[in-house]
Amino acid sequence: MRTGVGYDEAVEMMLADDIQHQIFHRDSLCKMLGTMMYRQKLDETPWAKYVSVSYYLMADVLLQSWLEKGVVPSDWPERHNLTEDLPEILDNSSSEDEDNPKDPDFDDPVPESVGSGPSSSRYG
Repeated sequence: MRTGVGYDEAVEMMLADDIQHQIFHRDSLCKMLGTMMYRQKLDETPWAKYVSVSYYLMADVLLQSWLEKGVVPSDWPERHNLTEDLPEILDNSSSEDEDNPKDPDFDDPVPESVGSGPSSSRYG
């Protein structure tokens, strides 16, 4: 993504009730705010309440310019829980399952007494 974060992290950030506007470029933020103002979606976006007044003033000027030119802002999608769109991941492992030493991907834990002290060394 353009902000330097992955999709999952971006979804988590946007669903949070926290400051998020700092990750957007000023022009993109003003366009977004102008569209949200036109579509009356500000109250549905938790992070919008943290945006400073100066951005809202710029967005209002932009929105007025759009309306004077007859430009209708794009639709603003309804807010929904994006985690519902993620595929369901089945967790087949549990702590109750026994780990089989004959299993090809068996990970034998190293006993604490082996190689854990400062006097132990791999090379002699």
